[in-house]
Amino acid sequence: MNLTEVNIRPHLVPFLFKEFEGKEASYMETKSKSVKIYPFSSIGKYLYTQLKNHIKIGKKDQYVLYMMIEKNKNISYSGKLYISINSIYELLKVPEENEKNINNFFEDIFRISFIYWIEGCLEHNKQYNLVSAIDAFIDKYELLEAGFSNETLRRLYYREKTKDTRLSRLQNQSATRVLNFKSVSHK
Repeated sequence: MNLTEVNIRPHLVPFLFKEFEGKEASYMETKSKSVKIYPFSSIGKYLYTQLKNHIKIGKKDQYVLYMMIEKNKNISYSGKLYISINSIYELLKVPEENEKNINNFFEDIFRISFIYWIEGCLEHNKQYNLVSAIDAFIDKYELLEAGFSNETLRRLYYREKTKDTRLSRLQNQSATRVLNFKSVSHK
């Protein structure tokens, strides 16, 4: 069975960069962030299930999500997952299907957060209408540079809004690749 490195989908990087706690560094036009994910956390436990060989992970071991945002002529986003066992870091490698599972998990977090953001803006802040709430979400997470537009996120909102409950997504389906509502793909 072939193992592949876990690369985080580029459009998820600016969202996860802002939402996870970690150590940030900046140099010239590049920002990076290193996020520790402990094995006893919900995400850590999920990542453990995606490993091919269930390595014994101790309490001091961890996963590390490393993200970079480079702002040269074009903005590029990259994210990789590492595993640290006994203070030795290496890229997390899983079967290709499991890499998709991990990205789908983060995609679900992104989509659920988006829906709750929009609903919160519309219900509790009268200065927002749907267009301005989506624009604020795009601005907060630098999603314009990741290829999103108000129109594509509005389509996502209406598709998700038709569901009776927001968290049912976690029960019934996994997020497909974002390409079904994203207009442009950037690397």
